[in-house]
Formats: sequence, C-alpha cells, structure tokens
Amino acid sequence: MFRLEWTAREPKPQAEIDELYGELLESIEIDGPYEFATLYCAAQLLETRYILARVIGFADREPTLFDADIVDFFVSTDAALEALETRRAGVLEFYVASVADSVVFEASDDEQVRLYLVPWYEASAIDLKRALPPDITACPATTCTRHGLIDHLKDLRREFACAAIESDPRLASHEPLRRWSLNEHGKGQDA
Repeated sequence: MFRLEWTAREPKPQAEIDELYGELLESIEIDGPYEFATLYCAAQLLETRYILARVIGFADREPTLFDADIVDFFVSTDAALEALETRRAGVLEFYVASVADSVVFEASDDEQVRLYLVPWYEASAIDLKRALPPDITACPATTCTRHGLIDHLKDLRREFACAAIESDPRLASHEPLRRWSLNEHGKGQDA
C-alpha cells in the first residue's frame, strides 16, 4: 500500500529558523507571495539530516525524499486530487534530481487505485487522457483505495503545515500553510 511516511524531526536552533524565515521574506520581496517559496522554507525547516520522508509500498525500494522532493510533491497534489476525484490517471511528482521517479496512478471506476513508480522522463511523456501504456504498467506497482489515497494526500498536507507552523509560528500567515493548517482543525474543507 502506498504511503508517504515522515521521518523523525529534530528541532532546529532558533538562529537557523530565523535565517530560513529571513530567506522566505527576501523571496517574497523579490517574487511576491509565491506558494513555492513558502513550501520550500517549510520543507527546509522540517528536514532532518537532509531526509524529510520515505515512500512506502513499492517492493523494490523505498525512496527517501528531500526538501525539494516534498515541494514538488505538494505542488502536484492539487492536480492529483482532482484526477482521483474524477477517477482518472494522474502523477505525483518528486524533484527529478534526487528521486528521479514519479508516482503515476490510475484510478478506475472501482475503488482500487494502482500506483506505479516510473522514471520521471517517462512519466512526463504520458498522455493522462488515455489508458496507461504497458511500459508504465510494467513498472514497480502497489495499490490502495481511492478514498484512502485522497485522505492520505490531504492528511500529509495538514501534517506538514501544522508541523511547520509549530516549528515557526510566523509561517501561519503564509499560503498554503495557513489554509492547510486551518483545515486540520475542521474549519473548512481541504482545497
């Protein structure tokens, strides 16, 4: 069964937290309130010994995820959630320079979702409007339920946002962490 599992976190010294937050503010000053910068700051804040999470469920290996992997993963979740809701194929992306794989999934009319660990260059060439080709379905695979995967993706976003805000409360005013953490407390639906 596909899972993304957080690694144990060790609190960073306040000086490092302040430095990361300062870099976020500089980025906002240059580019505006861009969600990518907020996610990257939060991922760096939570990263422990350069590992933030592991992908669980593929028999041949368990890729370890770094800050950039988590950012790309979260950037891809809106499209993935939409695909799951409408029972289509989709992609969960990780940063190509580290994991070098993406998770391609196929959500059919039943509740089972098949997920494949696919080299990123192959995943980027897939036409998601068609059935997945045999070279993709021959990749390492795992399964889970559609609702289970939807809940897992939303839970991951809430957990990430709440952990980041707990580590540095100043992040509570930045999107998408503000929105995701509010949803943790039942104040709305996860978007």
